[in-house]
Amino acid sequence: MEKLRREDYIHGGTQKDFYSEAEREYCKCPLCDADNYVKVYEERGLSVVRCKECSLTYVNPRAVDAEKNYFGDTSIYYNEAMLIFKGKKSTIEIGIMNMSCDKLKRLRKQVNCLM
Repeated sequence: MEKLRREDYIHGGTQKDFYSEAEREYCKCPLCDADNYVKVYEERGLSVVRCKECSLTYVNPRAVDAEKNYFGDTSIYYNEAMLIFKGKKSTIEIGIMNMSCDKLKRLRKQVNCLM
C-alpha cells in the first residue's frame, strides 16, 4: 500500500485554520435536544462538547455548511475514497483521526476526574 505524505495529500475540501463567528453555528444536542453541555475540547473556533443530560459528545458550535468545507470537489473525494477502500492507498487523515481520538480519550479521563 502506498504511504501518503502530508505534503502530497490533496484535500477534497477546504478545512479552515479558524472559523469566524459568522462561519459557525450553535446547536442543541442532536440526541435529546438539550442546551446544557460542558466543553471538552476547542480548536479552530469549534468545540467538542458533552451533553449534561444524555452524555452525547458532539461539536458545538459547528461549522456552517460543514459538508462544503470538508468535501468540496466530489470527484477528488470519490476517487481517493475508492483507492483507500480498495486498500491501494493510505491516508494521513486516518492517523490524525486516531491521534484525535486518543487525545479525546485522555481529555475525557481528565474531565471525569474533575467531576
